[in-house]
Amino acid sequence: MADDGFRWTHNDLALELTAMRRRLNDPSDALAAIGEIMIASVQKTVEMGGRPDKYQPLSLATLIARAGGTSRAGTKKGRKKMAGAQPLLDSGRLIMQSLTAHVGNWEVAWGSNIVYAAIQQFGGMAGRGRKVRIPARPYIQEPFAEDWEEIEEVLVEWAFGGAQ
Repeated sequence: MADDGFRWTHNDLALELTAMRRRLNDPSDALAAIGEIMIASVQKTVEMGGRPDKYQPLSLATLIARAGGTSRAGTKKGRKKMAGAQPLLDSGRLIMQSLTAHVGNWEVAWGSNIVYAAIQQFGGMAGRGRKVRIPARPYIQEPFAEDWEEIEEVLVEWAFGGAQ
C-alpha cells in the first residue's frame, strides 16, 4: 500500500482528534464558564427590575420598616430610604453576594442557598404566622439572547479548541 502522507498517527488531524477527545472527556471548564454567564444573566435581570414584567414594588409596610418605623418614615432620612427602595437589589445580599454556580458530572447548577431566595423567586406567604404575602420576583429566568450566543461560543471553544 502506498504512503499518501495521511496516516492517522502523523498528521494534524490525528493530533486535533486526540486533543478533542481529551477536552470532551472533561467539560468542567466549559460548564463553569456557562455558570458564570448565567449568574451574570440573573444579575442583569435584577438590575433591570425584572423581566419581562417589572417586579412589584415593596409594600408600604416594608418601606416604613426600612425607614426605621413610622416615627422615622416622615423624616428626610426616612423618606430617602423609602424613595430609592428596589426589590432584590437594595442590600445586594441575595443577588450580588449569594449566587453561585456548581459544576457536577456533565451539569451545572446556579442559584442561591439563602433561605428566602425561593420565596423571592416563586412568591408566597412569609413572616410570623405566614401572614405576609410576598409577590413572586423571578430572578432566575431563561438566558438573554446574547447569553445564548456566549454559551454557544463557550461550547464551540470547548469542543473544537477554537478551530472552526
